[in-house]
Amino acid sequence: MNFFFPSDPATADAAPRLPENPMGNLLGSVLGDALVLEADVIRTNAQENGFDVSAEIEPALCARQIENREAVLRIAAQQEAPAASPKDRPDGGWIHAFLRFSGDAASEMERAVWGRLLALELAEPRTVSRRTLQYLHAMDLWEVEAFTEYCAFAFSFESGWRFMFEGESARREIWSYGREIDLTQHWIDVGLLSDEPSTLALRNAKGLRVLYRSKSWEVRSDEACSPEGAFPIRYRKFSTIGQQISSALSFKTFNGYARNLIQALGAEGQAVFSLIPDSE
Repeated sequence: MNFFFPSDPATADAAPRLPENPMGNLLGSVLGDALVLEADVIRTNAQENGFDVSAEIEPALCARQIENREAVLRIAAQQEAPAASPKDRPDGGWIHAFLRFSGDAASEMERAVWGRLLALELAEPRTVSRRTLQYLHAMDLWEVEAFTEYCAFAFSFESGWRFMFEGESARREIWSYGREIDLTQHWIDVGLLSDEPSTLALRNAKGLRVLYRSKSWEVRSDEACSPEGAFPIRYRKFSTIGQQISSALSFKTFNGYARNLIQALGAEGQAVFSLIPDSE
């Protein structure tokens, strides 16, 4: 069976097939007939966005949408399948929104993000909101690239929620890799980072951990440091949309950055960061 055009026998031989692997099979079973090309939908979307969809332009527009969407699906099929079969499936509205928006993913990087987002949603439905799909669709390519670069410097809590440390030490460590990376204010302005920073609650903290990739540190208050002489350790969480998009990005690891920043925060703040041995 051809999952791209299951109702069009004329194109069945020419259309690519999803890989015969666990994720490819999951894609086919979940998406099914939703993968049939809806030319009317493509035409309507183009007209709403001010494009002149003439008889000559429409075939090219449809072909480009098909090519982009197929590339996204191939990337999704290459992702690791969930260990257990999902108990639920994305709703039909989410699937159609995804297929409509991902058809505009023209660059390799954008396609990769869309493909991984789809894999995340299939593995655990309602992980990715339709609002996030709309937001990603509206992002410029340079923003996707810049946010990917920025996320390489994010820490996370045990829950997996990402955040950025605030302050001069954090800024200085990021700047050592290039000042143009630090677009914190832009990400705040466009809603990928929270509006207000938070402060690590260290008093009587037990079991609080922060992570950078495979490394984790237990954080506790420094009893030897007086509150008057300590700097509060501030951080800024990713927004819900920022968290969901960042989960589909592939970014570098800078262990030296994490080590240096943790040491700097421990030296100037009221906290002790203890590296968890099994994360070394």
